[in-house]
Amino acid sequence: MGPDLNIYGLTNRRDLKTINQCLDTYVDREQSELRDDEELMMLKVNSEEAPEDDEYDWEPAITLTHSIQRGLDHPKRCSSLYIKSKLPEISGAILRFTIDDKLVIGFSVDDSEDKEETLEFAKALLRKIIHVFDCSPGFIMFEEPPPDDEQNFKMKISSEYSLYSLGAS
Repeated sequence: MGPDLNIYGLTNRRDLKTINQCLDTYVDREQSELRDDEELMMLKVNSEEAPEDDEYDWEPAITLTHSIQRGLDHPKRCSSLYIKSKLPEISGAILRFTIDDKLVIGFSVDDSEDKEETLEFAKALLRKIIHVFDCSPGFIMFEEPPPDDEQNFKMKISSEYSLYSLGAS
């Protein structure tokens, strides 16, 4: 597997209904529920923009349901969930709870063959998540982790490495 295109949309809808809608559409919930030895990495409250390793708290992820609830219960904490997609054309789904009480909905798409169709699929997926999940803005980049807040999200959009963006102000 080569590099992935990462597709991200930012929404104010940081709620269980939105998350469940995303998971029901794109994720095999049964296969993703048990998180085994996975740990939830949560950015400490009031951390710097470029956090050091000691600025994270670690706790057992336990289950997908538990990890989602932790994100919802702590609106000023930042954490990410990387989840297997049920759709073969999508490598994985990503949920990022931001430090400013927003939610990043993301997907990874394998671009190892560097096909134009892959980028076109990613663009269509971005347009869909922006519409369905009321995201604005959104962007596509290679191998890029989701931003921690809206300000960093907008900085990524204006970056020279952004392949495509929508809804940027």
